[in-house]
Amino acid sequence: RLAVAEFIATWRIALVFDRPVGDIIGKALEKGLILINAGPNIIRFVPPLVIEEENVDKMIEILTSCLQ
Repeated sequence: RLAVAEFIATWRIALVFDRPVGDIIGKALEKGLILINAGPNIIRFVPPLVIEEENVDKMIEILTSCLQ
């Protein structure tokens, strides 16, 4: 279950879960999405400063499939 979405002014976004996220990060990597953790239950996104909407859509699609 997703607990918090935090938006940070430096374009970093963190998702805080109530469980470890290692399995989610592994599934995402298998599908071509590189994620990093910032603790055992936090996924951090660090997108480039220049990113296309289609890239964001693809990231959301992959992450959603990994959470199911």
